[in-house]
Amino acid sequence: MGEDNLTVVNVSGSSIVKYKPVFSADSKCLFVLSGKNIKVYNVNSGECMHYLIGHYDEVTGALVNPKNKLQLFSSSLDETIILWDSADGVILKRYSLHAPIYGLIGFTKDESNIYVMVRWYPKGVDDKIPTQDHDISEYDPKTGSLTMRLKKVLKRRLVDVGAKGRYLVEGRKKKVIVYDCKTSEIIMHSLKDDFDKEISCVACHPTEDSFVTGCDNGKIIYWWNFLTRNGVVKSTYSWHALPVLDVHFTAEGSQLLSGGHECVLVKWKYNSKEREYLPRLRAPIDHVICSPDNQIFVTCHQDNCVNLISNTFELLNVIDGLSLCHLQSQVLVRRSVRLLYDPRTKALVTNGRVGHLQFYSIEADRQLYNLDIVQENYTSPEDLSKPLYPTEVTNAAFSSHGDWLATVDMWDDGVMTPDIQLKFWKYQVESQEYALNTVVHYPHDKKVVDLKFRPHGDDLDVVHSVVTSSVDGKFKTWTLVDDTDIYRKNNKWVCDSVGYYRDRPAGPLGFSEDGSLLGVGFSSTLTVWDSDTNVLRHCFLTQSNSSNIKHCEFGHHSCCHLLVSLSSDLLCVWNLLTCAVVWSVNVEANVLAADPLSPYMAVVDNDQKLYVFKPSSPDIVYSKPSISKSTVSCAIFLPQKKKSSNKGTQVAWQQSSQLYFFNEEQELLSIVSEEEERKMNTLDSRAIQENLPSTAISVFLGGERKALEDRERRIERSLPSNITKQILDSAPHAQPPVISLCLPFLQSLIGKKQTKRGTEEEDEEEEMDEVKSQDSDSDMEVEQFHNSMKSDSQNPVQENKDFDWLNDLHKSQSKDDLNPVVLRTTDWISELNT
Repeated sequence: MGEDNLTVVNVSGSSIVKYKPVFSADSKCLFVLSGKNIKVYNVNSGECMHYLIGHYDEVTGALVNPKNKLQLFSSSLDETIILWDSADGVILKRYSLHAPIYGLIGFTKDESNIYVMVRWYPKGVDDKIPTQDHDISEYDPKTGSLTMRLKKVLKRRLVDVGAKGRYLVEGRKKKVIVYDCKTSEIIMHSLKDDFDKEISCVACHPTEDSFVTGCDNGKIIYWWNFLTRNGVVKSTYSWHALPVLDVHFTAEGSQLLSGGHECVLVKWKYNSKEREYLPRLRAPIDHVICSPDNQIFVTCHQDNCVNLISNTFELLNVIDGLSLCHLQSQVLVRRSVRLLYDPRTKALVTNGRVGHLQFYSIEADRQLYNLDIVQENYTSPEDLSKPLYPTEVTNAAFSSHGDWLATVDMWDDGVMTPDIQLKFWKYQVESQEYALNTVVHYPHDKKVVDLKFRPHGDDLDVVHSVVTSSVDGKFKTWTLVDDTDIYRKNNKWVCDSVGYYRDRPAGPLGFSEDGSLLGVGFSSTLTVWDSDTNVLRHCFLTQSNSSNIKHCEFGHHSCCHLLVSLSSDLLCVWNLLTCAVVWSVNVEANVLAADPLSPYMAVVDNDQKLYVFKPSSPDIVYSKPSISKSTVSCAIFLPQKKKSSNKGTQVAWQQSSQLYFFNEEQELLSIVSEEEERKMNTLDSRAIQENLPSTAISVFLGGERKALEDRERRIERSLPSNITKQILDSAPHAQPPVISLCLPFLQSLIGKKQTKRGTEEEDEEEEMDEVKSQDSDSDMEVEQFHNSMKSDSQNPVQENKDFDWLNDLHKSQSKDDLNPVVLRTTDWISELNT
């Protein structure tokens, strides 16, 4: 297959909290804007039903069509608005506005036109130059005309449309600008001169002529009588200590929801100080919305999480998006853990939530679970200019089969001594989770740079070992030892050896394919050590002007004798047999990934150009420029899971594993063929039907159907079979052993169940008949059993000799009761290696 038709696709990971989600009219579905798509979630189950795929750039807004509750409008930076059939995921109409759209504000009074946020670029001005000013225009879908209403709006959260589309309200620094849609008059109101903070968000009341503004100082201000230039009435309420990030009225307007950096959802009674709280919501709240039936609240958090909460403050469902250090406080550790692969769950692992490891399924595009590593709640700072420093997971690694997990967490404020902990987690088969086994306080004096498990392949009896490297100039080997005493059987991890090289800071680590050699980078020198004895075998010196080594990878399969190092400006390949440089190239790159199932490697340079190569040759196997708009932070090869379905669609270097890379925009990207991209964009109608929310008619019919089935099942249980009747009617001392009655009794139950089955289960019945025909003796005995049952039912009173057939059956069973069962197993290891 050719490589010209390969394209970069967004597999997962786009932000699901950048823009406000939208409820359906019946409050049963939630439309979440994620990248170029819209994810449709079932509110009751929290499962994604299907995607709305049709935009070619980031989706920025969505609104339910007020004239048809089953339709949805969506806007995008691709300069179009799409009208959807939200249930079937079908595009009904596409409108082109010839300008990037940054949001949908609401509808006009007659519900025919839409207020949109657009950005116009004057002629001769490059559209790539970022500007912060947006315009609020009224768009007429019938004529395609755009009429400007407000200018220089900074953010979507600073503008809202009033009750029944009568007016538009914009917050601009310390001023409020009101556009009267009826008179086309613009009215401006200002805060007090002593008001030291600016307006951060705006929300209009759904039925009354009033609106609310949240401010950077945490205050919430109600506004009335604002359609006149004089006589405006304001009322101020305060609880938040940090900036209010969003405010939202319930559908009837009787309550107000607010959220901010405190991670607390506050529910206010309208124009009153009475309020309720839902604290400790894991991360700062960016958006708050309420369902049309006032039953469910939705909070969007900065760690790429959406919470569905009942109006009684009960957490119903959590929708987690893939994230890699999403918060601003995690920027310093964003490149530490990078992307990991869990061999047990086949999941992608990142340090998404603060102090946690996120296990994310790429195929299902959903989070499997979060593993709490540091056991601490996120705490918001008292002042955003003086942020707190939470304990972060800086390093993590899995053993070859996923039996063990090692993590390093660190707290460092830059002033006091850092608190570093090395933790080892054992996978518990019974509870299907990782349990903490060993905690090592201060494994190193300074920050841990890298953490790797020694590979041991299929040998399960080998002693597990882990290597850590640190800026303190040492790398340490940790070994699993027996810690059993009279009270319990246990094992623990201890430090087995320590290595260093010329007092230089230790850098990246790498094990050979068989685990016999260990590569450690010390500044610009790459050292190779014996993994068993911790003896230095050789030193590879790079160019004198080369920077510190950032990545160290051994080759696999046919390139297992090669060692690859990557610094900021040099990619170098060494031969371990001759201790010489095979080839090197000057390239400015920070990302290197090796495929453990093939000899291929991938590197991404600072211009976001991808190179795939074999360490044995300097020739490029595959290259593609501009694979991402933002900087690629890490990459990983994951084993192919569906080889049969994708057969013939992958290129040679992706036959065993698929390459994924993560960028600074929190997008997980991959390179696939056009055919695979079409499959990804194809809607599964069966999955849609299975996940659609239940209607009143379906619930009623389902209950009737279930009641009918239960009634039929009860009637069947009440009717005894012939064999049961004969056994109960005969004298106990005249019956043969119970083991002889077992097979006829089971056969009667199977036959009874088969008579009820439909056409689909008749095929299974034919297969069972084929299996029965393999043992003709048993079939003849069963047939004799049925004949004797018939004669016995006609003459219920007989001598004991009528049970001779049971004795014969017992004799025949003693010789060969059952056919042997053949168990077929599959060698998954050999299949994985192929």
